[in-house]
Amino acid sequence: MVRTLDTVPGMARTRRCAYCDAPLDGELGAAARYCSRSHRQRAYEARQDDIPRQLTRRIRSLERQLASFERILEKVADTSPACAAAVTDALREETLAAFARGAAAARQRGPTIPRT
Repeated sequence: MVRTLDTVPGMARTRRCAYCDAPLDGELGAAARYCSRSHRQRAYEARQDDIPRQLTRRIRSLERQLASFERILEKVADTSPACAAAVTDALREETLAAFARGAAAARQRGPTIPRT
């Protein structure tokens, strides 16, 4: 059995607020993660503000991967005309399928209401 500070008698860790790192009051209960409602709200807001940055990083990563795949396909297509035709056909089929999936997803979501 691995002994951690939580399992060693007399060495229990003090629970701390996930936002400000202040010690948590024992009266808050076992599931408490924040010392106050306002800190819970600030932590939520911080997570929400971070979402666009995470998505931007993910989009850039996917763009780099796509560019890499495009370079590979171009090299393969340059080696033989038969390969070039097969690559072009496969790309056309995948593009049409992607647009069809996007249109189906848009229909499932229903009409969007523009924000004013």
